[in-house]
Amino acid sequence: MQENWLILIYRFLLYPALFLFLRLFSFTHPKLERYFSVRRGQFWRKHQAPARPIWLHCSSGELEYAKPLIRQLKSRGDNVFVSYFSPSVEGALKKDPNIDLYLPAPYDFASHMQDFIQWLNPQSLYVARTDVWPEMLYQCHLAKVPAFLFSATLSDNNKKIHNALTRKIFHTLFSWLDHIYCVDQEDAKNFLQKLEVPHVSVTGDTRYLQCLYRLNNLQSEIAKPEKPFIVFGSTWPKDEEVILPVLKDILKLGYQCILVPHEVKTAQFYDLLRNLNQAHIDFQLYSKSEKPLERDVVVVDVVGILAILYKNCDLAFVGGSFKGSVHSVMEPLVAGSAVIVGPHHHNNREALEFKNIYHESLPIVREVHDSKELLQAVRDYGNSSSKTRRDFIRQEIQKHADMAAKGLQEILDRQN
Repeated sequence: MQENWLILIYRFLLYPALFLFLRLFSFTHPKLERYFSVRRGQFWRKHQAPARPIWLHCSSGELEYAKPLIRQLKSRGDNVFVSYFSPSVEGALKKDPNIDLYLPAPYDFASHMQDFIQWLNPQSLYVARTDVWPEMLYQCHLAKVPAFLFSATLSDNNKKIHNALTRKIFHTLFSWLDHIYCVDQEDAKNFLQKLEVPHVSVTGDTRYLQCLYRLNNLQSEIAKPEKPFIVFGSTWPKDEEVILPVLKDILKLGYQCILVPHEVKTAQFYDLLRNLNQAHIDFQLYSKSEKPLERDVVVVDVVGILAILYKNCDLAFVGGSFKGSVHSVMEPLVAGSAVIVGPHHHNNREALEFKNIYHESLPIVREVHDSKELLQAVRDYGNSSSKTRRDFIRQEIQKHADMAAKGLQEILDRQN
């Protein structure tokens, strides 16, 4: 009875209100307009569904968590179908040869989901990380399609568990899943004790497997400079306000500095170039030289090479951490680099975890609050062994990857 009450409130009040709000807003927002344009009518009926596929659903960036599972499913001969929320992920989906068909998820209306599930006829549904939709899960529940959530997290500060009403709602929502595969024991404990969802196990974070896979399968390499070098990755103007005042001092410590703005060829990007000139810092644009890491300061003005730079860097600063929320620190960590972040990093689980893991009295992830602390952090890391630190970090990462690989096998065994 409780299930019916909650799904009816969602079906006839909450989701229609959200749908109407987004539809009105979409007329002045190109990305939202794209969201609606790819979902006109029963768009899925224009395609031939793969025979009895395994269905994976992700929002956008959550595809990185799904890729290791996709590869394993395909290697054993399963058909793989992927649905997604944001059109921004279409480029990555198109490049993946292990996906038989990908389409946007239908609107989360009962009639749409019923028809979609009947058309797809999946063996099971796997939702990556967080992007659970009530009607999607409920209709799978009614159609007896097993549904799973993997690489799931539920931290102590999650609002879902601190309010009686939201606890009841999410208890019901997650009860429509057949099993939840959690990243660690804290997540499992919160699902079990706070949301009272019994079907939970700890299988690790599949993104470690994906980051290692990407690192080991990079399509190109960049020759490592003779000097140790720091990558300032995915920076925003607020990050650069902290970096630029001490950039000359960092150069004096013997480092080469690679600046990788989060956005290129924008007003903010050209502001960065102007600020470098005003500070009388000689720099090279990455795209303008046959030897791309030739000078002591390089500004990367192309996209898609950050992972290649992280592979050989001696130290990384991850941007967004002075802006509001840090970008992922996992890529430089997987490459074996210590990481510096600003104060706004509590959105990132790996940053919080590796702040408490030390090598030679230095944390693997170090928090700084201003230019002075940034310079001191660079100096401290420079006084320790980069090679032994790199080996230590990779060993720590491998522990997570081994756990995720074991957990992935548990997921596949349950699918059997």
